[in-house]
Amino acid sequence: YLQLRFDQAMRGLSVGAPVEFKGVEFGRVTSVKLDYDATRQTFPVVVDAVIYPQRLGPVHRKMLAVFKHAEGDMDGARRLIGTFVEHGLRAQARSGNLITGQMFISLDFYPDAPKVAFDKTADPITIPTLPGSLEQLQEQLQRVVERISKLPLESIANNLDGSLRELRASLKQFNGQTLPDVKVALDEVHKTLRTANSAIAEDSPQRERMGETLD
Repeated sequence: YLQLRFDQAMRGLSVGAPVEFKGVEFGRVTSVKLDYDATRQTFPVVVDAVIYPQRLGPVHRKMLAVFKHAEGDMDGARRLIGTFVEHGLRAQARSGNLITGQMFISLDFYPDAPKVAFDKTADPITIPTLPGSLEQLQEQLQRVVERISKLPLESIANNLDGSLRELRASLKQFNGQTLPDVKVALDEVHKTLRTANSAIAEDSPQRERMGETLD
């Protein structure tokens, strides 16, 4: 028997809901009840569940062999689960059906999860929990919405509109004044280049006089 304590709402989790380990169903929820934590002034949800490790098949037998305890040895089972908790074993309530809102309990390893002391004397065995995936998504969306709400969107829009008006005015001035001046300057450059080309042509008087001067 296992006991799990969640700090989130467990709406959608009902008695008989599956308990899975890495996607393999090997237990079920036996009760869902509300508790009161006087120290933290919170109302955690306590979920009781029963698991059947034999349903894991060969994996269960290998674990028994590695940790060298017999079938039904509760002390050995506690040591085994305590080792798993140290390596990141956590329980999480997940959504099994987004349409109906039905939830299930998932046991999996989260190596980056905060370290939690495992109580080997607790009866039933208590496994640490993590916020549900849907709960985490809601919190992330809430944080994004809060950040967006703090942005001065109206001021940004007004400044952007003002900048666009200034840009239009600058473009009109550029098209009306600068471009004609540039065209005139380019025409002058073309005239100068034509004069220079004619001056250094082989049959030009300037070229002949330069040759005579050099001679």
